[in-house]
Amino acid sequence: GERWCGARATRGVAAAGGKYQFEVVIEDEGLARAGWSTAAAALDLGTDASGVGYGGTAKKSHARRFEDYGRPYGKGDVVTCWLDLDAPGGA
Repeated sequence: GERWCGARATRGVAAAGGKYQFEVVIEDEGLARAGWSTAAAALDLGTDASGVGYGGTAKKSHARRFEDYGRPYGKGDVVTCWLDLDAPGGA
């Protein structure tokens, strides 16, 4: 069956502003979700109001709301997550 794996960074970003980026290399089959959260967020990214995720099923998630977004991704793909806290609304 499909496996679910995750990771969380041990360093945060400055909430006052700045631009941040990281990449995730998908090395195996299974489900994946990449994104951003606060330290208080659930480990299941995108299921509460403190995080947002982008899943390999081409869905973005926030507070257990899933919407079509982007393209599906899987084994062999690299997903880049950008955060611009200087943009209006923190895009």
